[in-house]
Amino acid sequence: MTRVPLLCRMPSLLLLALLLPGLAFGQYRLHFQFTTGGDDLRGGNVNGTGNNVDISVMGNHGPVAQLRNANGFATWGGGSVNEVTIDGVASIADLRDVTISETDRQKNDPFEQADHWDLGALRITAEIDGREKVLFEGSGAPLQRFTAGYVGYVFGLHNDGKCLVDSECDDHARCDGVESCAPSSAGADRHGCVQASPPCAAGMICNEAATNEADRCRAGRVDADNDGHFAMNSGGDDCDDNDSNRFPGNAEICDTAGHDEDCDSTTYGHRDADGDGHDDSNCMNVEWR
Repeated sequence: MTRVPLLCRMPSLLLLALLLPGLAFGQYRLHFQFTTGGDDLRGGNVNGTGNNVDISVMGNHGPVAQLRNANGFATWGGGSVNEVTIDGVASIADLRDVTISETDRQKNDPFEQADHWDLGALRITAEIDGREKVLFEGSGAPLQRFTAGYVGYVFGLHNDGKCLVDSECDDHARCDGVESCAPSSAGADRHGCVQASPPCAAGMICNEAATNEADRCRAGRVDADNDGHFAMNSGGDDCDDNDSNRFPGNAEICDTAGHDEDCDSTTYGHRDADGDGHDDSNCMNVEWR
């Protein structure tokens, strides 16, 4: 078996990774295992250009990756097994098909016939974090016969669109909970992802911008006494959320208990029953008696 490392090929190798919208770079690796049949692939051993293999990966939203000269100018002899890897594929959820073609070499003889290459078997897998999914596996005698310079052959991928690892489900938001990959779960979406419960308890507000998880949740806007003012510990102005008759702006009244109605101990009601020009002491808040 000959393995052709992607990063160790000749400088003329062109790798074009076109990422699907909204997806992070560098998650998946696509592995291609080619078994050549009775007619070999010439490679770049003739006139410096040769007959080489091009790979194009397509998704439902357009191109995902393209690898030219996948064999690195090498000859793939009859019966040989060769592996090629494409790194940096963002997601496999929407992968649709792979087109494989054989490039034609420059010919000095205009009457020279085009080269042929027999692909006896092909196996395509996606790998991430040590887990692997088979996207295509087939063989034949041959599976496909290629003619150099002609339109390539499209291999449809057997892709259920399901996730393999939790990281593929991550929407990078923390206030909606941490997503997990569980395709067999009854609550999974079409990609096999499950939404977790929000991290903050009922009545709490989640701060998406928090850098420390301990600061993620804070008290929500609470109005326990239903006086129209939120408690101060939830960002409101109600100094006593257990007393519906005590809130900012409420009118002060004269009472023997010295009750503070407006959350301001310096204010008080007015009553001068005997007309002596002095307010009744019962109108004062208890702090000022």
